[in-house]
Amino acid sequence: MKKQNQPSADGGGDSDWSTSSSEHSFDLQKEDDAWKDVNPDEGDALRVKSIFDDQEFESVQAMCAHDSEQYGFDLKSLMEAFLEREEDLQAIQLINYLRKYSHEWESIKSSFNKSAFLNDEYFVPTLSDDALLINWPDLGVCVSTSQADATVYDGPIRQNEDARTESTGEATQKQRIMNLEAELSDVTHRYEDFRAWTDSVLEKRWNSDNSLHTSQSAATTSRGSAGLASDRGRRPVDDDSHYFASYAHIDIHETMLKDAVRTDAYRDFVYDNKNLFKGKTVLDVGCGTGILSMFCARAGAERIFAVDNSEIIHRARRNVEENGLTERITCLRGKVEDIELPVQQVDIIISEWMGYCLLYEAMLDSVLYARDKYLAPSGLMVPSNCKLYLAPFSDPDYMEQYTGFWEDVYGFKMSAMLDNAFDEVLTQKVSPSGQLIAQPSEFLDLPLQKITTKELEFNRTPFSMEITEDNVPLNAFIVWFDTLFHTSSEAATRPPDTQSSAGVLIMSTSPEAPSTHWYQGTLIINQTQDNSSAVILKKGQHIEGEISYIKPEANSRELDIKIRWSIDGRGDKMKQLWHMR
Repeated sequence: MKKQNQPSADGGGDSDWSTSSSEHSFDLQKEDDAWKDVNPDEGDALRVKSIFDDQEFESVQAMCAHDSEQYGFDLKSLMEAFLEREEDLQAIQLINYLRKYSHEWESIKSSFNKSAFLNDEYFVPTLSDDALLINWPDLGVCVSTSQADATVYDGPIRQNEDARTESTGEATQKQRIMNLEAELSDVTHRYEDFRAWTDSVLEKRWNSDNSLHTSQSAATTSRGSAGLASDRGRRPVDDDSHYFASYAHIDIHETMLKDAVRTDAYRDFVYDNKNLFKGKTVLDVGCGTGILSMFCARAGAERIFAVDNSEIIHRARRNVEENGLTERITCLRGKVEDIELPVQQVDIIISEWMGYCLLYEAMLDSVLYARDKYLAPSGLMVPSNCKLYLAPFSDPDYMEQYTGFWEDVYGFKMSAMLDNAFDEVLTQKVSPSGQLIAQPSEFLDLPLQKITTKELEFNRTPFSMEITEDNVPLNAFIVWFDTLFHTSSEAATRPPDTQSSAGVLIMSTSPEAPSTHWYQGTLIINQTQDNSSAVILKKGQHIEGEISYIKPEANSRELDIKIRWSIDGRGDKMKQLWHMR
């Protein structure tokens, strides 16, 4: 995943500059307060606290000697390996990072890289009155050219000068080029993140200023007219920061783990097919808590790389350590597009990437990137296939509640509340009072072994459904997906009409299957336009049309769904666009 500045997600407030973006800023007042205590008063004895315990020392050198003797940790050598020149700001970030994660150092040092601490949140002191932040230059750090390009920390830093310049051969030159490319990529992404954050702040300030001059009628203009016109030509804001920040919170992972349909499907496939995993190298894209990686380790996988660009990676690393699996599982933070695995190929890629209506959040793009870069020719994608379904839905009682409520709210009409009420995809369990009124149409099959990212946006994919009920109103369309787990890449890539379901594990989000946290996507048809009412359908009629999945230009992780349809091919096609934000 992307090497990205991922500031703390809990900064916030109403100021447009210091705290207007919770993903890209931190509380400047708190930062100032934290730094007030760093400089000791004149005459106070210098007390430097150990990185790893509560002992204090009268000099930085004494503290480092203690940490080296007791914990085998050499701060000076680490700084010489990772700092660019004698860079004060990077040193501050590194020290605050080490203070925060000192208790995890043994588990994270093998995958430690510069992107871990080059993050704005580490400008705020982790430890109040931290004399090390001011006095670290006393160590006499001297950055050598070769060490300045280091990107991964691999155990203790060697002290003798010969070790630093031991190889000048072709392999060393290639590694140096790779390191420089990684550094360039990191700097580029950090600059892009800064630009995106700046745009976000300016956009909020612009919108705030404009709101003072916006008329009441313009304020209620529906999406797609003036609202979109004002955005046209504006540089898109950062798509990733909020996405990854949202996965740093525990509740979302608890929800997913408690989804027994989801978690049991992965566990059962891995444990029931241990022969596929034994001795293999596995890549877990978007590992979250590390649960899938730990399933693979228990099934006998020899080496697993667990990758996530969210702060949750630190908890995943602790989970791995707590369960005694550090010898097999390596946790790496970053976007899979931007990190470099220490292996050329993996045998299996496992990922729980599915979003609402399958493709919301666009995580599959990253999984396919990892497939193209790392998966061995005969390697296996887990899961291997997905199928998308569409069905017409009838539920007049629900529609009456959905729209009728606003007709009489304590004796007042509030029809304005229905503006844009039909523009959003509702992710919810299908109402039990309603019914599917046709057999579902499978409108897309995704063979993950070979599908491309370009195919994840599709326009006017045809569908046809025969109505199975009589005299029923058409109120909505329902979208859901099935996820398939094949045991071989060959079986997964057969043409759909030749595939057998024998021995294939299928996880379904159908309204007729056990409920999952994905539920279904309900696309309510707007029946308020021109005071029209729901179309009444008869058994044997056909709904024919096309469905499109579109990534909005403003944010590629969001999703627009557009449907055009007609009844028995007669009359003008009806059409509607729904958004997922």
